[in-house]
Amino acid sequence: MRRLATLIIISCGLSWVAPTAAQEIELEITQIDSLIFEVIDSPENPVSVLEAQVDLEMKRISQSIDLRDDQIERLRLAGRGDIKRFYDRVEQARRRFQASNARSIPGEPIEPHEIAMPLQASLRKGLFGQGSLFQKVVANSLDQQQSTALQRHLSRINELHAEGAVRMFVVKIGHYVPMTSVQRTKLTELLLENATWVRNDPHHSFLIVIYRFGKVPREKYVAIFDETQMKAVDFLMQAGQQIGEYLEQEGVIDDEE
Repeated sequence: MRRLATLIIISCGLSWVAPTAAQEIELEITQIDSLIFEVIDSPENPVSVLEAQVDLEMKRISQSIDLRDDQIERLRLAGRGDIKRFYDRVEQARRRFQASNARSIPGEPIEPHEIAMPLQASLRKGLFGQGSLFQKVVANSLDQQQSTALQRHLSRINELHAEGAVRMFVVKIGHYVPMTSVQRTKLTELLLENATWVRNDPHHSFLIVIYRFGKVPREKYVAIFDETQMKAVDFLMQAGQQIGEYLEQEGVIDDEE
């Protein structure tokens, strides 16, 4: 098809030179980078955005405890280490893509989307969460008093966020499942039981609540709603299961949640 297009252009007297294979791969690598970083605020300057996220993480910690200068420096270095680890993965993905597409073997080439999506999912989930160098330094550099105060503060923030996300969900589904005030209260209390699973993620909070709605045992809903209402509830439970698959693919939740 590409050869045919070239012949048509030449026959029409147009001045055009087909890109070489190396140039095409270079263009596709640029496309990979665009796909990876499209989920951050300034994809044209991702390093600055990620470094700003490190500063934001430290500010969140500083809201509950006073960090010493040496702790601040260690956290900043750890954050930079997480950024470097991510960019190492990006470079490995680029090389994998180049090696695959250079073989010219049918069925072997990898699409830019296939390469980019796992890295994009990591950015969505955040580079400085559980398992990161940043969190390891937090765990190892704080004293007992600092650690206790920080955990208390973070738990309270999470509880407030969970409550807000659940209450918004109950209001919205009220358009599809008309409820009495007593039913709304019971549903809210049911979803807020052990609701630390609602992460402080403005992009996915509502979807996470639907996902967790689908994991509640059906008999608990039967105790709240009548038979007609349960038809809508069953539909929402099925939607929650499907959304769970999406959230797992996006790296927002872990498969054990």
